[in-house]
Amino acid sequence: MAISDELKRIYASAPTDKFYVETISLAHPVFENGISYFTNQNGGWVGNLEAGGQAAYQYLPFVTLPPASEDEAALTLQVTIDNSSRTLMETLEFMGTTPQQPIEVVYRIYIGTVTGITVEQSPTLQNNPPLRLWVSSVLATQDAVSFSATTSNLRDLPFPRQLYTTTLYPGLER
Repeated sequence: MAISDELKRIYASAPTDKFYVETISLAHPVFENGISYFTNQNGGWVGNLEAGGQAAYQYLPFVTLPPASEDEAALTLQVTIDNSSRTLMETLEFMGTTPQQPIEVVYRIYIGTVTGITVEQSPTLQNNPPLRLWVSSVLATQDAVSFSATTSNLRDLPFPRQLYTTTLYPGLER
């Protein structure tokens, strides 16, 4: 995952006047407008998207465990959402009825600055391109919803990807 030099400095030194803000977006047709934007920053966050435009992230208490830098071949993002509402549980249960439509997860990081008693939001994306993964497993309890997001599994794709039928290729018919 490529990150900016400023974010590397914040990770290394943990300054008192700057902090990083994690955000996730979940994309699935069941969500309103197809995408839901969440942040673990109390009060929400507004940030620029990599394709242009801005997103207003709503507050949802979650913890992420990003992939380790040495795990470049098998990227796995662990997310645990605490005190998930009944609405989120109903949405996840509905998503489980259509397993052929995966949930896309985009993990973005921004930087905030503390000046006095106010927090200034920097809408600049610090991991460009952001980490784009798909939910592979979900565990829901009464207290939290946890999921793992990974890159697409090439072993689960049919081979050959395209079926060569006589309708598409009449020359195959003998």
